[in-house]
Amino acid sequence: MESYKIPKVYYNDHYYNNDIKPPTIIRETKSHYFIDVTEDDKMIEFRDRAALYASGDYWEDYRGLTLSARATLKVIGSVTNHPDGTQTTHHY
Repeated sequence: MESYKIPKVYYNDHYYNNDIKPPTIIRETKSHYFIDVTEDDKMIEFRDRAALYASGDYWEDYRGLTLSARATLKVIGSVTNHPDGTQTTHHY
């Protein structure tokens, strides 16, 4: 099964503070999760929120979270592929 290796900080914040849960964890290490790569509504929301956090504009006081979101985007990409075939490119 394919997976993305991402830092735990952003994933945990997303898990506990959002209505849409993040992608499924396949396995974990001390500081990373390996998550499912399936492009679905969960991944779209996960990526969109990571782009928001990574911008750093609102999250200045949460530098660790901002850095974790940026590291996550480096792994999962910053382009959202929508189910209707369109794409959204995030700039931050």
